[in-house]
Amino acid sequence: MTDIDSQFLRGLFDEEGSLYAGRGTALYRLYGVEGLLYVGISTCPLTRVRTHLRDKPWGPDVIGIRIEYPADAEEAERQAIRAERPRHNDTYNGRPEEIWTRLADRLCADITAGRMLPGERLPSPRKLAASEGVAVWVGERAYKVLRERGLVRSVPRRGWIVAAG
Repeated sequence: MTDIDSQFLRGLFDEEGSLYAGRGTALYRLYGVEGLLYVGISTCPLTRVRTHLRDKPWGPDVIGIRIEYPADAEEAERQAIRAERPRHNDTYNGRPEEIWTRLADRLCADITAGRMLPGERLPSPRKLAASEGVAVWVGERAYKVLRERGLVRSVPRRGWIVAAG
């Protein structure tokens, strides 16, 4: 990154390193010479970008940013990571044995936040895998992790459902 670019980026932040983002959660993308480096979400995206520039080993490679405010930032982030394949997102680039845990963690967050209700039927492991862009066995393993946590159960002829609290 040239001095002019870094001065410009640093100039976007106030003295506390923050910028008010009153429009909700933003989806941000960080670009380098070789293309998309990272996709993330934050309620204060420029502060988050500043952290990446300072703390990540690839931070100095950032030459551009794009920020938008989609209605559902979490879903937009998942779709962007799946479709655009950023170089430094662990969600896309993680080792296969870690992907099912991340998927289970994301589903766990949806369940505990009430976005999935007790008794609600979950997509089949095959449909889950297709929607997440992973192998079927990854979807199956994620559901097994959730079953071990007591969050879902398998019901014959119904499939996987959210367990009662």
